[in-house]
Amino acid sequence: MSRYGGFNEQVFRSSVENAMKTVEQILEANRNPKMAGDVDHKYENKYNLAEQLSNMAIASHMNCFEQLGLTLNILQELKAAASSSNNALSQSVTLRFQAAEACTFLNEQIVEVPSSTTHKTEETEENTFGGTKKTTSIHSFMKRVKEYHWKVDVKWIMRAFWGSDQDQGTELQSRSSSIIVVTQSNHSPIAKIREHPPIDILLNWFVQHIDPVKKTTVFHIQTNEAKTPRRNAQVDEALDYFNRMEQWASHVRSYFAYALQRGVIEKHDPVVKEANDSSWWLNTCASIGIPVPILPIMDDSIPNDSVPNTMATERLSQSQLAIPGGSTTSGVNVNMTGDDCIKLLNEHVRSLEEKVQTLQTGFPSSQTTSVVSSAEAKIVVLCVHMGHLSVQYKEAIDYIEDMLEKQLFAAIGKRVTTTDLEEFVRYHNSRFLQPPPKPFCYSIGRPQHYPYGVISLEKTDGGEPIHTLTRQVMSSPPLKVQLTAATTVNLTGKTHLHGWMNFRSQGENISNSFRLVARARQFSSFLLVVGTMMGVDELQPKDAIIIQNKDEVMIPLLLNELPSAKEFKDAIQSLSPEQRRFAEAFRSMQLSSSVFGIAVIQIKPQLEKLLGIPEDSLAKEIKLTQDLMELFVEHQVPSDLLSYDGEPSASVTSKEKVDVVKSHVESVLGVINSEMENQLEKATMKADMAAESSTMFGAPARFGGSAPQPFGSHPFAAVSMAAPGVGGGLFGTPPPPPPPVAANRTGAALPEASSSPAYSPPPSSPSGDHHHRTPTPPIAEDTASASQNLSGSKRKTQHQQHQTEGTSGSSSSSSSSSSALDFSAIPKALNKRIEQFDKDSALRSTVIKTTKTWTRRRQENLLKNKPSESTLSGSDVRSETNHAFDLLDALSCSGALSIPYSELHVVLCASHCFQKSVADTIIQDNVNPIERLELSTLLLGSVIHGATPCQLVTAGSERQRIESTFPAFSNLNNG
Repeated sequence: MSRYGGFNEQVFRSSVENAMKTVEQILEANRNPKMAGDVDHKYENKYNLAEQLSNMAIASHMNCFEQLGLTLNILQELKAAASSSNNALSQSVTLRFQAAEACTFLNEQIVEVPSSTTHKTEETEENTFGGTKKTTSIHSFMKRVKEYHWKVDVKWIMRAFWGSDQDQGTELQSRSSSIIVVTQSNHSPIAKIREHPPIDILLNWFVQHIDPVKKTTVFHIQTNEAKTPRRNAQVDEALDYFNRMEQWASHVRSYFAYALQRGVIEKHDPVVKEANDSSWWLNTCASIGIPVPILPIMDDSIPNDSVPNTMATERLSQSQLAIPGGSTTSGVNVNMTGDDCIKLLNEHVRSLEEKVQTLQTGFPSSQTTSVVSSAEAKIVVLCVHMGHLSVQYKEAIDYIEDMLEKQLFAAIGKRVTTTDLEEFVRYHNSRFLQPPPKPFCYSIGRPQHYPYGVISLEKTDGGEPIHTLTRQVMSSPPLKVQLTAATTVNLTGKTHLHGWMNFRSQGENISNSFRLVARARQFSSFLLVVGTMMGVDELQPKDAIIIQNKDEVMIPLLLNELPSAKEFKDAIQSLSPEQRRFAEAFRSMQLSSSVFGIAVIQIKPQLEKLLGIPEDSLAKEIKLTQDLMELFVEHQVPSDLLSYDGEPSASVTSKEKVDVVKSHVESVLGVINSEMENQLEKATMKADMAAESSTMFGAPARFGGSAPQPFGSHPFAAVSMAAPGVGGGLFGTPPPPPPPVAANRTGAALPEASSSPAYSPPPSSPSGDHHHRTPTPPIAEDTASASQNLSGSKRKTQHQQHQTEGTSGSSSSSSSSSSALDFSAIPKALNKRIEQFDKDSALRSTVIKTTKTWTRRRQENLLKNKPSESTLSGSDVRSETNHAFDLLDALSCSGALSIPYSELHVVLCASHCFQKSVADTIIQDNVNPIERLELSTLLLGSVIHGATPCQLVTAGSERQRIESTFPAFSNLNNG
């Protein structure tokens, strides 16, 4: 089943093959006509075939019009009257069919009919021998029924006229008749006077493509303006006319089949039913036997030197038209000649006349008063046949397009879809562009180290990364990420600018959704921040998340396409100056905010910098890293309590510095655990006292509890000592003293937790899920006193260094911002290029946004092999963002420390929108989608790389081809 207007190639081929028997009888014996798809031909022959089919359809309808009374002479008079001085139609030419009925009451009659009621009588007689004989008689009754007789007068007229006054025309045929309708009700079978709306069709297109003087059809396709033999203005106009003609013929036939047959004739309902079928004449009025000469056939046995282009009109009768034949311009002629077309039309005329003659002998004469005569039968037959001619023309034209599709995809070997085109473009761009597009899939980690994880932009279906035009921005200033109104973080890592050429097509059920995916390795972690680029050096964060320990986070992306440059310009053309300025300002904001930013921050290197320990010190300190992240994220412990505070000396090894940080972490965790135990004891005692109070005052025991006990008998001590995870309760033995803490290797005394037990970390999952942990307790006085024992001079020096670093970063940012690349200005530059070169209005700037429903796969513990999948809703995403911002605030010392181990990926997306599917774009629009995508890709690449489009093409034949295909690029290059 083809997609073109419900065209069924098998049904159409079957009908053409049946008609081929008549064609073979008409043509010479040495001819070999076949369907066009079965004959080798050139592309120009398809244009000739479309012209030939159109001319044959015009001539076939003219043959039918002549039977209706619209002869060439009348057509010539109408055309002359409706034409202006330059022989062009200045007024419309209309063919109208109009009908009306009038109903008159005649009389009332009483009819006797047998009744269904009977009477049975029995008589007994005696015979001579003394016996008896019974006789039974059945008597039927007659009933009197009233019949009402009506006279229905029917009148219809068909006329052709020009202008708006139907009196300025010619009556083609008309008829008045009447019928007696008998009913058993005194209600009129129809209205007293019933006038039907006129059924009109404009014949302007038909008249313009017939030359009544030369008796020729003049349909011709302007090939220089046509897309394909099927898709051009001339064929579109022809299809529009024959669609209207099919509807007109159907409406006229419907009048006789419904308004006359069912609305009048079948209202006849006498008491005594008639045996004949009143609808027999409609079944007789079929166009069976009349050939349809509109056939998409070719013949490869036609000699090239004996092809008349147009037949001489002297050979034709008045009822026939000359038809252009095949052209020899292509060097190979396979189209039917004009002589062949005349033979087919002659057979068509003969069959029409034979059918009309049959109707005249099988129906009452039109001179009688019968409501059904040969005149009505002829109109019905011709309307049915004209409908068949219109349908045949549409299917024959669609066959040309279906033939194009089959031939193209037979050469390729498959039907091309968007997925196939995407695979080819990816292969083509790798050889066509310099530098070629790269997959958006990047490892996260330090050089010469095993990566912490991977981020990628990929399609939702299949998970294959997208390819982008990538450029590393070397002179970018530090990136500012504003966490709060008081905290701004500076990222000094690498910056990558990506140009994403996305394309989609209508009419294909193919998913076009994308997602941002981040995956972390086991015992690894990093921060992901997404947002919008604002200006030269600012990322406005929208969402953030900490990814760690084999987490896999999938963030769906929304691609919001903006109106194309041409569409926007056309839309504001008729607005007022105030409205236009508003629209332009709003579009400028939309373009500026269409730059998508992805920032990746490595946690371990920044922890080392924050704590003042050498690089790579935490590479193998997995537990210490997890504890640090817990303290920063869950408890928001100041970094000064954890950082190395000794004198910078070459004699202090990396391990010793890490041990100092470990001791600080253990001390702070000990205080936190001690405070948690105290809070647990207090909560337990409060619950026990509440239970004792209820028992003492005689409250009934619940849930099967024991009887009340006297005061003092409740085992407080037992409950307190039995509390899980508590070393000593209120009435229990005191907790053992903590083990001694090693002295600081720099000479400073380390803090001691006087009442804290030995450090025992709270249970946590390997995945690092901190959603259900105890809220942060206040820092105890011991910790405060311990922090006072830290070397104040060292921390002061370190804080001054942080401030100096942040100040120097800001100054360098301000000094280089003038020469840095303004990311928010790139969409405007791209929009300018699109407006200049994209004449099809197919390339659109696209805004990338994240959805508020994310998916995370997480391995809850090391014993589970298969990770569990959960959905993060809007509130979950906000919570994850807050946790990430808390950690980022701690890692940057509230903005005082810059973050060098980071990467920024700036993504600019443009979407090329095909209004049809890939197959329809190639077949119907005669557009090569590869060349259109090349144009869009070069426009995007020239903005991303800051070069001219031709400079992005590999040298050689490809560059020559692009310069010849898009000569405007050469002008841009020279300019």
